[in-house]
Amino acid sequence: DNAACQYVPGKQGDTLHSAMIHWGMNNPPCFWYPVCPMKCFYESGLIEEHWVRDYCWAGNPDCVRYQMEAKGLPHPDNMLPDGSIREDL
Repeated sequence: DNAACQYVPGKQGDTLHSAMIHWGMNNPPCFWYPVCPMKCFYESGLIEEHWVRDYCWAGNPDCVRYQMEAKGLPHPDNMLPDGSIREDL
């Protein structure tokens, strides 16, 4: 149950900004990151940093979640950026 990972408007920390500085990233982050379940899963310690670092913060166009969102296709909250499903999320 990911009820704790619901988007709350205005509840944005500086996690993304700090991480981008730390990793020396110049690309804009994913447009959907503020409302994506991956953000909450990461901030709650449920997924490893590499998911958000390599996909979300880098604005990686290979993200399956992003591709499906852009096409208006439904996808489960527990689908990772590579398209795999994590049943424990």
